[in-house]
Amino acid sequence: MLPNIESLPGSQYFLTHTELNSIDFFRPPEPNKKRLVRVGTAVTNQQFRRWCIAQTLDNASTLPINVIMVEITLGGSNAPICHGSGRSHPTLSDLAYAIEYVDANGNMQTISKDKDPTMMTLAAGCFGLLGIVTHLTLELDPMSYTLMIPQKLPVMQAIPPPPELKDEDIPPPLFIKMTAEERAKAQADFEAHARNDFYAEWFWFPYTSKVWVNCWNTTNDSSGAQDYPSKGNVWLQFVETILIQIIQSAEAMLKLQKDFPWAQTTLVSKMGLNALPDVTDPKQAIKTQLINGLHFRRAIQNVRVRDTEFEIPLQPKYGLLKDAKFDDEINWTLVQKAWWDAILTAYRYKDQCPQRMPLEMRITGPSNIIMAPYRGYTLGAASIEVLTLGNMQGPLWDKYTQDVLDKWMELKDNAGNYLETRPHWAKEWTGKTVRGEPIIEYMKRSYGKAIVEFRDIYGQIAAKQGWTVAQARERFSNELFDQFFFEEHANRVVTNGVATNGVTTNGFH
Repeated sequence: MLPNIESLPGSQYFLTHTELNSIDFFRPPEPNKKRLVRVGTAVTNQQFRRWCIAQTLDNASTLPINVIMVEITLGGSNAPICHGSGRSHPTLSDLAYAIEYVDANGNMQTISKDKDPTMMTLAAGCFGLLGIVTHLTLELDPMSYTLMIPQKLPVMQAIPPPPELKDEDIPPPLFIKMTAEERAKAQADFEAHARNDFYAEWFWFPYTSKVWVNCWNTTNDSSGAQDYPSKGNVWLQFVETILIQIIQSAEAMLKLQKDFPWAQTTLVSKMGLNALPDVTDPKQAIKTQLINGLHFRRAIQNVRVRDTEFEIPLQPKYGLLKDAKFDDEINWTLVQKAWWDAILTAYRYKDQCPQRMPLEMRITGPSNIIMAPYRGYTLGAASIEVLTLGNMQGPLWDKYTQDVLDKWMELKDNAGNYLETRPHWAKEWTGKTVRGEPIIEYMKRSYGKAIVEFRDIYGQIAAKQGWTVAQARERFSNELFDQFFFEEHANRVVTNGVATNGVTTNGFH
């Protein structure tokens, strides 16, 4: 429902408290240790942000990562294995210590890391297939503070073009003359941000000449910390998002979208870029509670968008990913190529402008969750996505995103093998193809071992907690997950990790 007022100051007074939006310490917090907090799955990020900041100094806690949006619920971000930003961080689901759910028989069940660590690698990111999740217990850190120095840099400087991209192939509005020394410094700065920063993300609003670079680190020093964004700025952001939604919904604007795509796109892009902060002096870094820094933009729920995101595994400069260690040197040129391929594709479509919202990229770490796209990405991932306005329906957007995806799927490792690039589960990806093959078939092959593991552990949970796979499938699955998890592959089944023929005791057949 629009407009959503969740982000506005005072919206908490309209909240009806229920068991599903409760927040409590699972056990008393201890200094300098992880804190366990039990939350109802209906708790929004805004409610959780307020709760974290309201704690006493000794008890103040924070998630180290989160999605930007404050209106989304913690249950909604956990189930599809969402992520934050920073190569040192896994997914949100990796931070789940326990999960409570109502099973297919209506019984309350609990799975936790201390009692069932293997089962938690499934339960923490199970897409709701276990049942109705009511509560999560999350692992939080003691509160720390951001040192945000967001900057608006020329596109070529923010993420330099890959070496093979010739100057004459760079769109003229984006080209700037750079000496060899300037190029080397831009490359070193980009790599340092991507590799080392606590939080690392980049935004390019279509056809603007600058990239918003939001890369920062943290401190335990709270002196000088301020509420961010301020209440006045939150109201301003609310108005800005409503205006953008009007731009894409009003009849006059729909005509503008159809007849003058460049005008609408550049209008939205300039509004978006101008709304973001630009800190040129490191001494003026934005210091605020970490959880505020994670939610630096508010009210973005009020802008309806379409969004296609894929996770590209970072590769070592030498050797193969399977042999790499987390501190190995990384081949960042593959990331630069993916970024610039998306920009160049946008310019090839500039007469129609299917992409009318940002190109975004975050660097993320590996995950231990069975069905996480990042699992097995030893060095981490480049999470890259293209967005557009929500009313961009029809074949143009589908064709455009397929063209971008085709470029991303051309990337190869040092042995010449295609990378195991995978989509974000919660974004648009069904209906796409990968090198001419339906993406669902590509994913079933890419996740082949993970599917075997998921099915086996899923059956173990069912047997241990007194329900059957057939019952859960009937109540909680859908057409996509039926095809992905429950259809038998070549008449082979899995029992305790061993593929056999016939019918399994855990209900898969």
